[in-house]
Amino acid sequence: CDTHPDAKKIADGLSVKFYQDADNLLSEGVDCVDICVPTKYHTAVALQALENDVDVFVEKPIADTVENGKKIIVEAQKSFAILTRIKTEF
Repeated sequence: CDTHPDAKKIADGLSVKFYQDADNLLSEGVDCVDICVPTKYHTAVALQALENDVDVFVEKPIADTVENGKKIIVEAQKSFAILTRIKTEF
């Protein structure tokens, strides 16, 4: 998903589906999502995906607060999805 004005043009040029929001993406029945949004949005996006039993790769840090991180973990334990944290900095 992307809200950048040029994102659709890029997707069209690569012949891939374009999604502007997570609702539309998740309604397609995807297997997994890689959450690459600013940290303050990790919780909302991760919870939405996990509630739909979609596997989640989340960039480090997992959430903006310990409390939000715990919410994500609890939801992952309730779902049939896999939650994993990845580090992209080298």
